[in-house]
Amino acid sequence: MDTDVPLSGELLLTMNICAFIGVIILSTTTGILKAGTTEHCVEPSESGSCRYCERGWFGNDCNDQCQNCNIGGCNQTTGICQQCSPGYYSINCSIACPLQCRESYGNTLCDRERGRCSDGCKPTWWGSRCENNCSNHCRNSICLYSDGSCHLGCEDGLYGIFCYKSCSTGCGNNTCYSNGTCLNHCNVGYYGPACDGNCTDQCIDRDCVLESDSDLPLCTKGCVRGWQPPYCKVSCKPKCTTCNDSGECLSCEGGYWGAFCQYQCSRNCVNNSCNSDGSCAGCRDGWYGTHCDTPCPVRQCRSCCQNNGTCRRCRAGDLDDAGQCVSAKSSWITVICITTASILVIVAVFMILFWKYRRTCRTRIEQLGRREDQNAHIEQEVGSFFLIILFFNKFSSSRCEIYHNDFFLHPCLSATIATC
Repeated sequence: MDTDVPLSGELLLTMNICAFIGVIILSTTTGILKAGTTEHCVEPSESGSCRYCERGWFGNDCNDQCQNCNIGGCNQTTGICQQCSPGYYSINCSIACPLQCRESYGNTLCDRERGRCSDGCKPTWWGSRCENNCSNHCRNSICLYSDGSCHLGCEDGLYGIFCYKSCSTGCGNNTCYSNGTCLNHCNVGYYGPACDGNCTDQCIDRDCVLESDSDLPLCTKGCVRGWQPPYCKVSCKPKCTTCNDSGECLSCEGGYWGAFCQYQCSRNCVNNSCNSDGSCAGCRDGWYGTHCDTPCPVRQCRSCCQNNGTCRRCRAGDLDDAGQCVSAKSSWITVICITTASILVIVAVFMILFWKYRRTCRTRIEQLGRREDQNAHIEQEVGSFFLIILFFNKFSSSRCEIYHNDFFLHPCLSATIATC
């Protein structure tokens, strides 16, 4: 049952005293707690420690500052960062990231566990922590940070993932792709994708090229003498100097003819050489015909026309209008020579006789006693003189005859040659 009972004076006094004592106790307790904490404590606990610290501080009294921690600060008890500041890693975020890590927005980032660069490496470095230098053989010394391969290519003359292999010496401009195939054409004397094949010496100028549908290089300028095109790997037939791709001879050694140079030219051909069909380009003296196998029809003919055997030059004598070789005929030159020789002989005889006559007259008186002997002597001298004159006359006639033959030789030949 509820009844209103007025409070007595003693009870009221007792309650006021208790309230006053409680206020004093609470004030005292609060003062004690605040005396053990710092300004970085947000909420102290009843035990005297700080329940919550400001961000960036940790410890019972929030006296310790977090180190290299990013957003989220650190654990209030252990001081371990929730996240490291850019450029640091490890549990305590106390180790700086490698300097070779690529910067991102002005910061160097790496993972917290091992310090591996998060955004790759700066140029010329590679590795998980960018601890390795790129090869100097890489173009501009730049490589992939993941494995160090030269992704931009190699310096001239090198190839491969790491540019440690040399391009073939046959590559034009000494450049090739990463797989070794030449970037440009091959140098003369080499063939193939990597220009590492040597052209054969049987190619003219050792110049060859590898066609896409063949395993053998094709000699671009043809073969040297004696080898069969187009690859110049097979020699031509014996006596054959040049041949086509089917092996048939295009030209033969001197003295041979035929599709495979298997026949000998006629020995009556000039210089023992003939055309590809065996016909002679010219005949030796005394023969005519396509193969120079027929003697000239005129017996004394030295040479005759190859196509019809008409005599062009005689062994002795002249060539008449009928193409026959005849003895030299007399002419006005011969008459002049003989006449001149006769006149000279007569004059000489007359002078000798006149000299003898005068001499005889002078000595007539002294020689009267020896007339018979003197006459015999004169006769002997005159006989000798006539022998000399006869010899001179014969010699003069021979010279004139020779001159006559030479004089008429060329006109006769010209007329005869015109009939060939």
